[in-house]
Amino acid sequence: MPLSAEDFEAFLSDVVLCLSIQHRGRVVVVWPRGADAVVETLSDHYERQSAADAGDGSPPGRLAARLKELLGEAVTVTCRALSARGSGSDPELIYRTESDTLLLTIRGGFRLRVSPFDAAHEPEPLGPLTLRLRAGEVIYTPRGFICEFSEARARCLLLELSLGAQGSG
Repeated sequence: MPLSAEDFEAFLSDVVLCLSIQHRGRVVVVWPRGADAVVETLSDHYERQSAADAGDGSPPGRLAARLKELLGEAVTVTCRALSARGSGSDPELIYRTESDTLLLTIRGGFRLRVSPFDAAHEPEPLGPLTLRLRAGEVIYTPRGFICEFSEARARCLLLELSLGAQGSG
């Protein structure tokens, strides 16, 4: 089923609204309207295309272009895949966000631990934040945070949208 303009705009408006309310200083989870349709479209795209294909006319390319319009800054798209791993396994992927980042779970679910990398960021009030993310959920992570991905029970796909980053988008 093609993604309706209504679902697409509802999804983006919820993400942008959340960013504006939180002033981009803290880790935030968003459950945007229209997420099911957006995730289905992105999942279908990545089943047919290479994970590197995020051209302007593609669903991830359109998502990045519209976010760029709404936020007034460059948006770079990266698709990441996580393999199935059991509970309690070591993190499969660990990286430091080099720019403000939106992570959209496209398929599957996994555990994500997010923590500040250095003293330049005020720590979360309860220490590092650990979440179980599922398809359709979006998490915003400010620049300079460490993200640890683990415990995927099936193959997972997530879309990383780097805000203000240089590159494609």
